[in-house]
Amino acid sequence: MHAEMAIAAAKAGKHILCEKPLSNTLEDAERMTAAVREAGVISMAAFNYRRTPAIALAKKLITDGKIGEIRNFRGTYLQDWSADPDGPLSWRFQKSVAGSGALGDIGTHVIDLAHHLVGPIASTLAIAKTYIADRPIQGKRLRCPRRFEKDVGRTAGTRGRGRRGFRTAAVRKWRHRKP
Repeated sequence: MHAEMAIAAAKAGKHILCEKPLSNTLEDAERMTAAVREAGVISMAAFNYRRTPAIALAKKLITDGKIGEIRNFRGTYLQDWSADPDGPLSWRFQKSVAGSGALGDIGTHVIDLAHHLVGPIASTLAIAKTYIADRPIQGKRLRCPRRFEKDVGRTAGTRGRGRRGFRTAAVRKWRHRKP
C-alpha cells in the first residue's frame, strides 16, 4: 500500500509520515525501514491519539511518578461505524487490500498507547471473532468466502506482559446501534 511511495521518498531524502497500515507485508515494512535507515531520514506512523488531552495527562502523571508503578494496562477502542451489517464492505476489512484487518487498522492505536504510556510489550496472546460475515457491495449482498471471514468486521483482543512485568489487555469492539 505505502511501501513504494515511502521507499521513493526516503531515496529522495524526504522525511516520511505514513498512515497505517504501514504496509501489507512484513517484507515491505522491512524494505521501508531499510530505505529510511540508509537515507538517514525520519519516518513515523500517524498515531494521533497520543496527543489527546486525556492521554497527555496520563503520560505526564505516569512519567512524573504521581500514580506509582504501572502493573496493569487495559485499553479499549470503542467504535460503532463498522457494526452495521448493512454497511458496505470496506477496504479496512479485506486483508488482501489492507494487509491486516481490524487489529492492524484500529487495534494498533491501543497497542501504540500501551507502548507510549507504559513501555514495550514483551508478549501477547490474541483472540478474534467475526460477527458480520457478509456485507453489501455496490447494492448487492456478498457472502464472504470462508477464507475471508477472518478478515471481515470483528472484535479483536490481546493480552500480554510487558518487559517490566506489567500486564496488558487491549480490546477493539464494535457495537451496532439501531436507528
